Amino acid sequence: MNLLGYTYEDILALVKENKMGGREEAKKLFSDLYGEGRCEAGRKQASSSPMQPGPGNGFVCDLPPVSGSIEEGGTIKFLLKLEDGLETESIILPMGGRYNTLCISSQIGCRWSCAFCETGKMGLIRNLTKVEILAQLMTAELVYKKPIRNIVFMGMGEAFDNFDNVLGAIDIFTHPWAMNIPKKSICISTVGNVQGISRLTELARKERDKNYHKLHLAVSLNGADDAARSHLMPVNRRWPLAELKESLMETEQFGRKDLLYFEYIMIKGVTDGEENGRKLIDFAKGFPKITVNLIPFNPGRDSGFEKPTAEELERFHEQLLTAGIRVFTRNSQGERIMAACGQLGNRKSENTDKM
Repeated sequence: MNLLGYTYEDILALVKENKMGGREEAKKLFSDLYGEGRCEAGRKQASSSPMQPGPGNGFVCDLPPVSGSIEEGGTIKFLLKLEDGLETESIILPMGGRYNTLCISSQIGCRWSCAFCETGKMGLIRNLTKVEILAQLMTAELVYKKPIRNIVFMGMGEAFDNFDNVLGAIDIFTHPWAMNIPKKSICISTVGNVQGISRLTELARKERDKNYHKLHLAVSLNGADDAARSHLMPVNRRWPLAELKESLMETEQFGRKDLLYFEYIMIKGVTDGEENGRKLIDFAKGFPKITVNLIPFNPGRDSGFEKPTAEELERFHEQLLTAGIRVFTRNSQGERIMAACGQLGNRKSENTDKM
């Protein structure tokens, strides 16, 4: 029986059913499972090795095998091979010091086909299960021995299209007896999925004690008028900017510092320039504590786009700053190993040997 994905309540029921103890034993098994990859219950000292069966109880915590990895300047991209032969892509980003940020995938592929994104070229293959999402963090910490402080759902897929599995994984990430990562250290990125944004808002108000209102929300904007954004992001035809703006203003993140972001891909001759800057400034009106992250375009496979020059980036940055908008220009990490924003797009191990 593979325990990965089990909540504390699931494990408590299992421990009682198998007459292995009560709450304390369940707490220890739950903590050992997600903190150390150990699966032994009913003993004071766990003797099983990480990710191996506990003696005599038949429990395992098998992680998908790492099928490939590559590193550049401390940034590590690793692939996990799933049971059906598909692969996840995850990125470990160094933060300075001993801690790291983990960029997690929520799907294999994505249905929204953003013009600048490698994942979008795949189409949607399938959602990742809660276990497959959890396995990415456990692999980073237990296999690569990289302590993770922040989690960003900015890998393959639209997280809100896999809402239940993503939130289920977050509940275990943040459990004080499991990984104990605060919700304020987790960011969900979305193409502007109004349905998902509204579901999160409703959940945050309904279950206040679970602190969903502390999750960071990053909206991939990349255009501040409907015609331009629809050209780059087909999702805008489903939920145009006015509808997106209205839903964001209803969120628990609205008006709170550092909880709501606009992600804006800088593409030469497409999203840059003074006119686009004015449109973005106008769209940002009404968001008193918004942060805009400018992301220089990261070249993909035959993308046809280019990144602006450093001078063009600086002018756009200064235009927003002068308008009173809090703005940062991101430095891409892992661009040469196809690990930067918009570059993830692997579906199976056919690319593994190239890593």
